[in-house]
Amino acid sequence: MNRVKIAVIALASIFVIRCSYITNSSVSAEAVTASAETPTLFVTHTTTQKMGWVRSIAFSSDGEYLAIGTSRGISLFQTQNWDRLWTVETRSEIISLAFSHKNGLLATGDTQGKIELYESDTGKSQLILRGHTGRVFDLAWSSDDLRIASASADFSTIIWTIEDGLMQYRLSTRGTKHFGSMQATAWSRDDSLLATGDADGQAIVWDSASGSMRKLIPAFTFQQAGAEVGIRDIVWSPDSLSLLINGDGGQAGIWDVDTGQLQSAPKLPPISQINWTIDHQPFGIETRADGFGLYDLQTGVSVYELAGADNGATVATVALDLVHSLLVADGADHIVRVWNLETGQLLVALEGFSE
Repeated sequence: MNRVKIAVIALASIFVIRCSYITNSSVSAEAVTASAETPTLFVTHTTTQKMGWVRSIAFSSDGEYLAIGTSRGISLFQTQNWDRLWTVETRSEIISLAFSHKNGLLATGDTQGKIELYESDTGKSQLILRGHTGRVFDLAWSSDDLRIASASADFSTIIWTIEDGLMQYRLSTRGTKHFGSMQATAWSRDDSLLATGDADGQAIVWDSASGSMRKLIPAFTFQQAGAEVGIRDIVWSPDSLSLLINGDGGQAGIWDVDTGQLQSAPKLPPISQINWTIDHQPFGIETRADGFGLYDLQTGVSVYELAGADNGATVATVALDLVHSLLVADGADHIVRVWNLETGQLLVALEGFSE
């Protein structure tokens, strides 16, 4: 069986992947295929406690923890043995999650605009940030963990300082030709710039020191099937010269930050998650009823497939652990499954995510 070796490289706040099928910054036209298998060590974790519908999933930067946000709260699992360490019930749905890089904190955002920080190992609440009046769709830590950015449905992204819990800047596109709910945010490698993406398809680059707008990129501000395409994910390239952007409908493209021009947008199946490799190769993950596919987003070439993976039909949420080469997905059957991408093995099925 061919295996895909994935190693994590931390470039400030950006995680990038080096795959064995990428050599000398080029991609082989022949995709690596792994067949999904169920090993003898496969474990199903079932609980009588109903933890609510899954709304968000995130791995910690070291791959030791898996956090799952639900309609009822947050659950944290240890990836070494998949034991559930703690569950915290909340009054609102947890729709965004982000682990800090070094200080052991988990940030959560809910449907009422509240951001709360928890100790990863204990689940103890450390800080509550209030300032949004709408859903918090995305959270992003600066590389030094001193600041966190929150993108919200109230048409703003807030930069917070963690030491005092105060708002440093509220960034908004109100008054521009296109403006909408802020749905995605990401820091550049040196934290000097912050990118945001809104529901009207605009990507905006901000100066994080002054809060001023540096560049407006109308990435998806066009009509498609009678509706505008919003931005659901945005990722800086390792050199901070380009932005990889994922639209609500699964579109993906690369834009030059300096000129705002589209560099690449191959025609592909709907993409559910995006990122960059260490060789500056952009990739995207396609979710299917019978598995997953990984594509080079510059060339459109299929480079990896996990075939025969029963993922519970339609997948709502996907996340990657770049340390241990793991892929996790929440299926329509409300079971969270975890696969090893090197072997194609289904490692664990986490149940109990229902109302």
